[in-house]
Amino acid sequence: MSRIRHAVVDLALLGGTRPKAGWFAVDVVLAGALLVLDVPRVWTTSPGDLTVLWTPSALAVALVVLQSVPIAVRRLAPVPVLIATMVGPLAYDALDGQPEPDYLPTLIAVYTVAANVPPRVSRWLCAATAVLLPVALAEHLTVLGVFRSFVLITLVWALGLDRRRAIIDRARAAGERARQDAREQALRTAREEVHRRERIARNLHDALARSLTLVVLKGEGLKVGAGKEVAERLDGIVESGREALGRVLEVDSMT
Repeated sequence: MSRIRHAVVDLALLGGTRPKAGWFAVDVVLAGALLVLDVPRVWTTSPGDLTVLWTPSALAVALVVLQSVPIAVRRLAPVPVLIATMVGPLAYDALDGQPEPDYLPTLIAVYTVAANVPPRVSRWLCAATAVLLPVALAEHLTVLGVFRSFVLITLVWALGLDRRRAIIDRARAAGERARQDAREQALRTAREEVHRRERIARNLHDALARSLTLVVLKGEGLKVGAGKEVAERLDGIVESGREALGRVLEVDSMT
């Protein structure tokens, strides 16, 4: 039972994203606009120049609300919203004394599912909607009207898939840019590390060259007035210092 509950919850939230406050406000306004358009149809419709009066029904109003209000959360739970906007017109069509149901909320829900839900699920939901809804409307429409409703739902489905591809391509491009930025940052860091080490090496080299030069100069100075034995030892120290300084200068000339 727990697995079934988790599966239902996962399906309900599949493809859903928490919208920003601005987009949620847009969806709320859209749901309100659909209510304003659809609720009056429970009482009257105006096909062409005629005005047709219908018997008001609380159930009809409830079904109109059922298929319109969920549009406000279409981004958060696209699959349940599509189911609600499809079940609403199907149940509404079964009522007596009511005009044909409006399926504009269903079209919006189909687009949202196709754009956000993975195709392995969205294809079945959208295909079922494209077949069931025109069949339900067949009593109120001509054959051409049924075909048009099928084409319209399929077209909206295709537009949603195109939107999904655009979202995926944009996400891939953003990921590639992020990876490229990371590579460039790593390269800059490596270059900075190389420059830091070169700077340290130059500083050590300069300090070593100065120290050896001082050793040689002080050794030469100490030889003045020193005894023969001390002078010979100082000559060895000075010579070693000169050799080391020569190696340092040779390395410097190579770099």
